[in-house]
Amino acid sequence: MKKIFFSLLLFFCIGSVLAQVTPEIKSNWETTLENNEVEISKRTVQVNDVANGTYISYVQLKYQNKTAKQLFVNFYIDAKYTGNSTAKSNLDDEDYRAFLLEPNQTFIPNFSAQNEKTHFVFKKLTNYTDKPTLTSIQIEKLKTTLLK
Repeated sequence: MKKIFFSLLLFFCIGSVLAQVTPEIKSNWETTLENNEVEISKRTVQVNDVANGTYISYVQLKYQNKTAKQLFVNFYIDAKYTGNSTAKSNLDDEDYRAFLLEPNQTFIPNFSAQNEKTHFVFKKLTNYTDKPTLTSIQIEKLKTTLLK
């Protein structure tokens, strides 16, 4: 019975390791927006999910709290794509980001964490027939609030 249990445990451990996807860094960090309280940067990463046969490029965002206090940050991501006549033009809830940064914290989202994937922007929209490509990312309506 113990052998079966350990065999199953080993199987699940190996499966979970193989299922993890690690982004490959394709560019250096580039500052997108900066003020006295926060710096927002971006870089290109490629996610190679060999198990599922997908190879997708994203823009990953990074946030740095430049203060010695907690900082609440909220904004909209305005991603512009070429070749897509059906892409939306209005900022809405899908584009909204809000989070708390600890004093002097640098937050680099982890692609494997489901709740952090909203900080990755598709470089190409593959669900459209014309495969629109990302041309720019703008941070709109940035608001920061110092706490504690």
